[in-house]
Amino acid sequence: MTVLPALRSRGFVASRPPRVDLDETPPLLPRKSQEHGALTLSNKEVPHWLGESNYILTGYRVPCNSTARCFYSWFYLHNETVNIYTHLIPAIGFAAAEVFVFRHFETLYPEAPVADKAVFSLFLLTAIMCMSCSTLFHTFMSHSEKVAKACLRADYMGIAGLIFGDIISGTYVVFYSDTVLWAIYWTSLLNMHDIIPPEIRR
Repeated sequence: MTVLPALRSRGFVASRPPRVDLDETPPLLPRKSQEHGALTLSNKEVPHWLGESNYILTGYRVPCNSTARCFYSWFYLHNETVNIYTHLIPAIGFAAAEVFVFRHFETLYPEAPVADKAVFSLFLLTAIMCMSCSTLFHTFMSHSEKVAKACLRADYMGIAGLIFGDIISGTYVVFYSDTVLWAIYWTSLLNMHDIIPPEIRR
């Protein structure tokens, strides 16, 4: 009873350890073993190029620098699972539709001109390209920063391609009975590239 007051009077006061916020402390062990490939991390545990969102907190795949591990991520849940399958399944569907068009278009529409088949096939082809590029981007964005940026550019190109195919097919139908107006419309549209500022083109 008399020891503690004596120690305090001489300056020997035990300091309390600092309080640790367990919610902000990263786990000592991963949620799943890395050997199984199903490792996910929080946005604080991944590089900035992979976890820039402040609103998606968990479910990030570990940067793997491996094509096989990126494809393996199709078979476990993470925060890109929905993005992968909502593009992969439509890509397969559009590819099946493209095959159907090539095999049965003349049978179903014997009087349709070749241009009809070409325009319809072009639209399906750009849809396949868009969905496939998006699938690759969401699959390989955990590969490495370099690969993620390259796949992102491919994703944008796929989106632009689908917009192009949609406009081609849409204007073809709208101006179906007036090819002159269709030609004027597309000539004007293509020439708009020259009035776009260079900084926007990049």
